[in-house]
Amino acid sequence: MKKSQVRFLTNIFLRCMSLLIVLTTFTTACQFPFGEKPPCGESTLQIGETIYQIKETKTKSDGSLKISSDTPDIAYWVNQTETNQVFALSPTPENLTLQNTNPEQAIVTWANCNSSTYTLSAPEAGVPDMSTLLDQSFSGMTILVQNGNAGFVIHGEFMSEEIQAFNTPDPASIQAEISLLETIPSADKTTIQVSVSILNNGQTDITLTPNDVSLLIRDSIVTLLNSNPPLPNVITVGATKTFSFTFTYPTAPGATLKVFSVEYELDGY
Repeated sequence: MKKSQVRFLTNIFLRCMSLLIVLTTFTTACQFPFGEKPPCGESTLQIGETIYQIKETKTKSDGSLKISSDTPDIAYWVNQTETNQVFALSPTPENLTLQNTNPEQAIVTWANCNSSTYTLSAPEAGVPDMSTLLDQSFSGMTILVQNGNAGFVIHGEFMSEEIQAFNTPDPASIQAEISLLETIPSADKTTIQVSVSILNNGQTDITLTPNDVSLLIRDSIVTLLNSNPPLPNVITVGATKTFSFTFTYPTAPGATLKVFSVEYELDGY
């Protein structure tokens, strides 16, 4: 075989491997896989020397964000911001100091151990409108700290990514994508209704039971009054079902909904 032919085949092989890496990156870094316990345990955002636990949130019906004001160790990742990953931090004294300390680097590490590193620009005073904040036309990171009508944003430029190998989940284990839809308190503040959707993307049917759903507050369990549709309930392979859970109204802020092993912090109730 001629050297030119060997060089051509080598280039083809390298391009195929690069494409495989890109596809692997897209399918693993942009999802919250649910099934076997992931190797890193939890997703984290590190800004400078400070490490935050990542929790998922989503915009309200009016397009705004409702972020707890007193969770200094939580970074709220806005659901579906994957190209420009948007994180919101509570306006605690520790987080407000970021405007003056000018951290240079941030690292996002997801539960599957894949991580991305970003170079941070200087904080910009002011709070952009939601369309600007959630803009997905560019690749990078946006960190928002909002304090009433004031606040600031920090933009991050993608620098590098590290992909970790992981084992294929057991086909018999539970695999699902769970999305928090809405939280509605009753008019008399005696109950709270939380709606979620569950997509069974595994290879076996899933049975959701009352033991798989809980509302936690300060290590105490809030009573589950009923579910619509009732539990236990089977979610067949490939199907998506929406559930509305009704709980006794929490007596304090900071309640956490837990479905299987997925947790969502509830705000604004």
